[in-house]
This record gives sequence, structure tokens and C-alpha cells, in this order.
Amino acid sequence: MAVLSKLFKSGKNNGTQEVPLAQKTDEQRKETALTASDTRTRVEAIQLIEEVAILKELAFKSDHSPVEVTARRKLADLVKSGSVSFSEMSASNPPMAALFEIAIQCHSPEDLANIIPQFNDQTILEDLALNGAIAQLRQVSADQITSQESLERIAKATKGKDKSVFRICKDKLDKIKAQKQEVEQKKQALTQQVESLEKLASNTLNPQFEIKFKALSDQWQHAQTDTFPKLKKRGDEALTYCQSVLDKAEAERLAAKEEQEQQEQRVHLANTTRDNLITELHEKSIELINLPSFEESHYQSALDFADEITQKWQESEKEQPATKSDIKAFSHINTEYSAMAVTLKEYGSIKQQIEKTQQSNDPKNFDHLDQLIHHLDFLDVSDRPDILIQAQELLQKHHKELSDARAHKQSLIRQIRGLIRKCQWAIQQGHLRQATGIEHSIEEKMSQLEQVPHSLTRQVETLLESLNKLRDWQSYAVQPKKEALVKKMESLVGNDQDPEALSKTIRKLQDDWKALSKGGQNQHQELWDRFHEAAQKAYEPCKAFFNEQSQQRKQNLKKRAELVEQLNKLFDVTDWGNPVWNEVEQTLHVARNEWRSYSPVERAANKSIQKDFDKIIEAFQSHLDGHFQTVKDTKLALIEKTKALLNEENVRQATENAKLIQEEWKKSGRTWRKDEQELWKKFRSICDDLFARREEKNKAFRAELDEHLSAAMSALESLESLVNDENKSSSEKQRLLKELTEQFNSAGQLPRQQSDKVNLRWKEAVNKLNQAIKAEKNQAVLNNWLKAEAILDSLVTGQSNVVEKDILELKLKPVLKETLGRNLNAKSREDQTARAHEYCVLAEALAGIDSPAEDEALRMDLQVKRLKAGIGADQSIKQNEFETLQENWFSLLSVDSEKWPGLKQRFTAAKTAYEQASK
Repeated sequence: MAVLSKLFKSGKNNGTQEVPLAQKTDEQRKETALTASDTRTRVEAIQLIEEVAILKELAFKSDHSPVEVTARRKLADLVKSGSVSFSEMSASNPPMAALFEIAIQCHSPEDLANIIPQFNDQTILEDLALNGAIAQLRQVSADQITSQESLERIAKATKGKDKSVFRICKDKLDKIKAQKQEVEQKKQALTQQVESLEKLASNTLNPQFEIKFKALSDQWQHAQTDTFPKLKKRGDEALTYCQSVLDKAEAERLAAKEEQEQQEQRVHLANTTRDNLITELHEKSIELINLPSFEESHYQSALDFADEITQKWQESEKEQPATKSDIKAFSHINTEYSAMAVTLKEYGSIKQQIEKTQQSNDPKNFDHLDQLIHHLDFLDVSDRPDILIQAQELLQKHHKELSDARAHKQSLIRQIRGLIRKCQWAIQQGHLRQATGIEHSIEEKMSQLEQVPHSLTRQVETLLESLNKLRDWQSYAVQPKKEALVKKMESLVGNDQDPEALSKTIRKLQDDWKALSKGGQNQHQELWDRFHEAAQKAYEPCKAFFNEQSQQRKQNLKKRAELVEQLNKLFDVTDWGNPVWNEVEQTLHVARNEWRSYSPVERAANKSIQKDFDKIIEAFQSHLDGHFQTVKDTKLALIEKTKALLNEENVRQATENAKLIQEEWKKSGRTWRKDEQELWKKFRSICDDLFARREEKNKAFRAELDEHLSAAMSALESLESLVNDENKSSSEKQRLLKELTEQFNSAGQLPRQQSDKVNLRWKEAVNKLNQAIKAEKNQAVLNNWLKAEAILDSLVTGQSNVVEKDILELKLKPVLKETLGRNLNAKSREDQTARAHEYCVLAEALAGIDSPAEDEALRMDLQVKRLKAGIGADQSIKQNEFETLQENWFSLLSVDSEKWPGLKQRFTAAKTAYEQASK
């Protein structure tokens, strides 16, 4: 440490001279570090200790003192510089916490990886997490703790004090809690599976047993049971028992299946035998049917065959009983076979009976043939011989003829009974003419019956009695009424009432006359002549009126025809590919109104025109309906499209889309009135719901923005108060600025109206605070440089005592402090003076100010060297170059004292000019 001793050799002290730290041994520095009252002196002493053993002794005291902290940092620096390895430092088994802290300061992941596994003591880790000297040590220690109790204590102690440690503990506690919940959930799920298995084991075997067992077994195979041995044992036992139940059931099933197969074989053999017997019966029956004639020998042979078949059937039942249905089928076929043989013996073969029936229509022959065929119903349609089919067709024809005759007779009787009822009603109403006509119809239909039922004859006789009574009564009661009608008609002659009303009155009297004359033809002829003559005279005034009406009808009919023609032309010229639908709808509306206005018309003549009008209107309406349907479909699709917007999370975008859909709705046109109103209600309701959601979302969003604004304003006001706070240092202000910036940035989105204003205020406050911090730092740097320059000036001129403390107090880079302690005799005075001269010229070139005329050549030479070295005009490069130049300036310790003031003045002027240009 000869550098500082020489550097401070000129210092004088009239008292006992204190040996400088630089001249002390490591043991003496250790003593100073342990006993000095001044903390700074103790720290400086440790910084100068070179012996690792002494540093380890000071670093591993475990008292958290500044001495220990500084020693650990010194060891970390030695490890980082490679002067000592981490394994050498930890060879004497020092405290693990100290090694941990040193490894962190060394930024050595490998060493940390070797140390961390050795930390099994939760108490040590807890102490480090709470009392570690540096934040990273506390964080890593907290991260290694696994004890829930330790984590809870650390979280409680660090809440609101050490956020990073608290967050680590809180996250680990949350993870432990989640793991416990997961284990508990697994246990509950496993318990449910075990209970389900035990419940299944306690049940008897049923159709669902195997299905449930398979599902539960699959679940159990995939379940994590190793961590729950008791539950695993219970579940395995239940599975084993259920499997044994299934195995037993499977064995029983296989035995039953084998027995069933044997039984089925016996049944199959017996059934085959019986099927063969039935087949023989069928074949024998067909032989009998095909016989051209039936003799006694045929009959006896048939009976013998029936007995033989019956005996064989009974023998088969001894081997295997037949089912009731099989027995019933065989008995039926055998019985019918025997009955057929008897019938054939009595009436002859089928061929013989067909010939008898065709020769004679005697009903008995048909009955005999029908009886025979009835006994053959056991034969399938495909098995029946041609002779049997011929007999069936003959019988079907006969039955159809009988059925048609019966149906015709029943129809005539029903018609006659219906006419009787109508005639009775006409008699009751006094309609003699109608009743007389019905009487003639009844007589005509009764003549078509070969034999009239007695009940029907009695009904007709009763009806005729009632009809004759009506004839006698009308002849007596109608004449006075007809006379009254004649007088009324005669009174209308020369009447001056409205022609249309008069014609209606005349028509009414004529209708009344017809009603009285029904059923009584050629009665009261004299009265009729008077009535008819009066009607002709009374109707004379109406003729002119109705002639005029006829002309009006013709004119209306003509206008309607013209309207149809115009509509047809308009339909043809309309561009149906791109029509104006409002005009089409208006055309239909006007056409229908005009058509109704052209009334009255002749009904008969109007029929064809009405058809043409309906046709063209339908053509127009068809196109319009197609358009209405398209519009309806479009609006239904828009409704569904709008309804889908209700599920979108982005309410703002959804409402904007809804507005676009509303525009589409307006442009889509109009559909049928009823559908239009209904569709509009649905669409409007969905839109209302959507905009209501937006309003609700907006309210919540505004409230959220207000909260964000409140948080941002809190950070802003704190920042504005910090700008003028003179009690806080620049470093503390910078730290608070970082915290407040995080708080401001995390506040979230601000209301649009206040956002720009708040952000502007924030930027202004940040700028003001940065300017204040920068000004304070610049002033501190300036003061520091002034002190350094004063020390340098004193060292060069030898005019003042400079102690080691003065240099250590300077806030300079370690390399600059080191340059102040270099050996004065490192270089010659002439060389140092020349070097100072070059530094001044180079500083003037970097600052962009002029150098004296005599230094122009030197300046040019230096600039050429800079260009050759590749140093350009980049500001960051120039700044690094000027900083290096300043470091070199402080190494000039033996400059010529006479030239020093001038050189110092030039260098200081260049430094000032450079700093001003860099602002």
C-alpha cells in the first residue's frame, strides 16, 4: 500500500501521528474494524484487508453488523474477481446464511444451486427471510421455506413492510392451501368410489350389476389410491367380492346355456318330425282334391291315413311334448282332412261338384261347394291346386252376384224411406206441390222391388192418407188468401213509389202467390187471371227504370273490361327483375277500389271478366307476395342476427352492429301488414334489451373509470407535492417517482374527458421532478468534481495536506479514486506536463472551442489520430471519451507547478463548454 503513503507524505501533524490504514497490516486493519468508533473507518479498514481468512472471520460473526455486511461484500468482490474460489471460502464450514448471502452478491447461480439444498432448517430460513441483509437473500430464503407455520409467521410479519417477501409467502400459502384442497377432493372422490363399490357388493345380482361393476372398476383402475391405503384396501376388497359374484353368475349362466341347447336339440328333433307329419297331411289333402271322381275306396284310404298320422303324432309327444299351438294346428288340419273326406264321399269330387254347379244355378250346389272349400282353409294360397282355385273363383262370382242384389235392394229401401220422411215434412209444412212430386218418386222406386216389405207398405199407405187430407184442406183455406193477394196487386197499379221498391213489392206478392199455389195446379184460374193482369199494369213504371239500370250495368261492365286490359299492359311492361314495389302495391290497391266502384253489372256477363280480373290481380299479388316473403325472410334473419348479439361480451361493438342491422331493416322494405307489426315488435324488443345492456355496461364502466381516476389523481397529487418537498434527497425522490409511476400506470383507463388533462399534468410533474433531481444531482456532481479538482490541485502544487478520508468521501468512480492515489514518481514531470497539455487540447476539441494558435498543429495531429482510431461524431462515443479524459486528468500528479494554473484553467473552460453543449 505504498501509493497512499507516498500520496499523503506531505501531511504534517504536531501530535502523535496516526498510522494510515494503507500502511497497516491486515491484522491491524482487523483490529481497527473491530474497535474503531467511527463506522466509516471500520468499513474502510475492511475494504483494505487482503487476507481471506481475516475477512471470513469478520464476515461470519452472525451479528448483522456493518462490519459483517462489509466483510461479506468484500468476499463477494474477491469471488467475482477470481481472487478466491467460492469452494475455498466455504471450506471451513461457515454459517450457511453467510454463504447464501455472499453467493447472492456474487450473482453466482451455480453456487446458489449448491447451497440451497443444504438449507433444511426451516428456522434458519425463516430468520433469513425476516432479517436478511439484502432483499434478494430474504426473497430466496422465503422461496425455500416449505413449513406452513413458518410461511404464515413470515407473511404476518412482512405484510405492509416487505412486499416481495410477503407476496412469495402468500403465493406459497395459496399453493399449499390449493394442494390440501386437491388432496381432500381426491379423498372425497375416492371415498365416493369406495362407497359405491361397497354398496354394489351389498346388492344382489341384477341386470345393472355388471354394467355398474365395469364402470366402477374402470374408475378404480384410474384412481390414485396409493396415498390412501385404507380406502385402497376397502375398494380392492369390494372389487374382489363383486368379481366373485359375477364369476358365480357366469358359471351358472354357462350351465343353463348348455342345458338349454340340449333342450333345444330335443325340441328341434320333435318339431321336425311333427312338421313332416303336417306336410304329409297337406300332400294327401292335395291328392284328394285333384281326384276326378271320389269312390268308396278313396274314402276308406283317407280315414286309415288320418288314424296313422294321429298315432305317429302321439308317439312324438312321448319324446317331447308339443306346444298348445302346435297341437291345435295339427288337430285342426287332421279334423278338416277327415271332414273333407266325408264331404267328398257325400257330394263327389271337386271337379264333379263344379260341373253340377255350372249346369244348374241351384243354391244347394253352391252351398255344398262352399262347405267343401271351408274344410280346406289350412292350405296356403301357394299350395292350392288349380281345381280348387277354379272352385273358389266360381264361388266368389256367385257371392258377388248375391251381394250386389242385396245391396241394390237395401239401397232402394233406404231411398224410399228417405223419400217418405221428406214427404212427411212437406205435408207438415203445407207444401202440397212438393209432397205430390215426392209421392210420384216413391211409386217409381217401389215398382223396382220384386217383394215389398210389409212395414214399408204400411208407411206408404199412412203417407197417402196424410197427403189427401192436405189436398182437401188447401182447396178450402187458400182461396181467401189468393183473393187478398189480388186486391193488393190491384192497389199497386198507378202507385208512384220508387220503381226499385215497387218492383220488390210486386215480386214479393208473386212469390206469395206461388207459395199458395204449390200442389194445387189449375185451381182458382179466375183469380190468377186477375192477379196476373194487375201485376203487368203495376210493373209498367219499373220497366224504364230497369232499362236505365241495364245500360248502367253495361257501362260498368265495359269499364271493368278496360281496367283488366290496362292491368295486363302494365303487368307486361313492368320490369319484374327490379320493380318498384311501392308502385306495385299501390296499383293493386287502386285497381281493387276502381273495380268495386264499377258496380252493379250483369252477373252472367261479368263472370268471364271477373275471372280475367282475378287472374291479373293474382299475377300482381303473386309477385308482391314473393317480395313480401323475401322481406319477411330477410327480417327474420336480421332478428336472429340481432338476437346473437345478446351473447357477445363486447357490448359496445354489439350495439354498433345493432345500429348497422337497423339500417338494413329500414332498407329491406315492407312485408304483409300483420307480419310487419309482429316482426317489428320482436326486433324492437331485442334492440331494447341490447341497448339496455349497453347502458348498464356504460354505468359500470363509468364507475370503473371514476375509480381509476381517483387512483391516478392520488398518485398525481403525491407526485406534485413531492416536487416541492425539500426534505427528501434526490435518490429518495427518484425511488418515490418509480413507485408513484407504477401506481399511476396501474390505475387503469381514465375517463376520456379527463384523460388528456391528467396525463398532461402527470408529464409536467414528472418533468419538473426530473429537472429538480437532475439539478440536484448536477449540483452534487459539480461540487464533487470541484472537491476532486481542489484535491488534485493541492496534490500537484503541494500547498495543502490531503488525508485518505478526503478522497474516500468523494463520490467518484473507484478508478478515479485510485488515480488520486497513484505514485507521484510514476512518470517524469516533463512527460506529465506534456500529457496535461495534450489533454487540454483534446478537451477543447471535444467541447468544440478554439485552442491557442500555437497548439493548432497538435490539435490537428490529435484529431487525425482519433479518426484513425475510428472515433466518429456519435454523442455517446464522445461522452465516453470525455469521461475517460477526465479520469486521465486526475492521474496527472507531477505537472510543472508554473504551467499548472494555465493548463488547469484551459481544461476547466473546455469541461464547462462541453457540459453546456451536451445539455
